[in-house]
Amino acid sequence: MSYFPPSSAPSPPQLPNLPEPMWIKDREGRFLAVNEAWCQFMGRAAAEVLQRTAFAFMPQASAERLTHQDEEVLRTGTSVHYEEWLTNADQH
Repeated sequence: MSYFPPSSAPSPPQLPNLPEPMWIKDREGRFLAVNEAWCQFMGRAAAEVLQRTAFAFMPQASAERLTHQDEEVLRTGTSVHYEEWLTNADQH
């Protein structure tokens, strides 16, 4: 399992076992936890992304879009629903 949350990061106990890619980020956009499905989809090991922002491992445009979406949630205090097509590590 590639789930390695820092001890200070609250996370639901079911996160590692969910079949969908899931992640938890802090207010600065750093990844605090990712599950195995996320690692497989992204083609990255958890150790490569934890405590880093999307800018460390994603294309600039994707990282900027995700950061903007995160900032909107933090600014408004409401949940936001986004749908988009993503390319996984196998380019599918």
